[in-house]
Amino acid sequence: MVAASGGGGHIYTLDMTNDTLVDRGTLGAASWHSLNMTRDGTLGFGTSPLSNEVVAIDLTTQPVTKLRTIPLQPLPGTGNNQPDAMGGGEAIVGETLPVSLRAAGQVAFVDADSLEINSFVRITEPSPPGTFSTMSCIGCSIHGVTVRPGHYRYGDRDTDDHIHDDHYDRDDGHGRSD
Repeated sequence: MVAASGGGGHIYTLDMTNDTLVDRGTLGAASWHSLNMTRDGTLGFGTSPLSNEVVAIDLTTQPVTKLRTIPLQPLPGTGNNQPDAMGGGEAIVGETLPVSLRAAGQVAFVDADSLEINSFVRITEPSPPGTFSTMSCIGCSIHGVTVRPGHYRYGDRDTDDHIHDDHYDRDDGHGRSD
């Protein structure tokens, strides 16, 4: 999937076999910054910094469908939070979508199943209003959040989808390891 800012989130499927983009439609968000999706590619999420929202997207329809918006406003006021990058390109792990709030200096944890906010975690002080560049993020309190690939809680990984990691070789107490 590829997302462009035109139309408040213009979604495309990247066909790497034929080197083409297939137009999947627009979402009409107030602004657009980032895109992430579930491992199975059925549910997508995009950030709309200027409206302090994450947009939940049904990727199984043609054109794509906006399911709902999820307001992220731990700090009151328009533009005081500004959801930014999500997941660093890694698909959503489990049910949790981490979203950086570049103006608020926080990370929001969104439940990808219920589309509800689990919590906000303060990382640093908020950016003073109007002090950072919305284009380059120079002066942002926080810029992006990345999920480390292959580092999941023990028992939460799907062995077909993950590279073997010695971190998960554990002795079961009977001389056997998993």
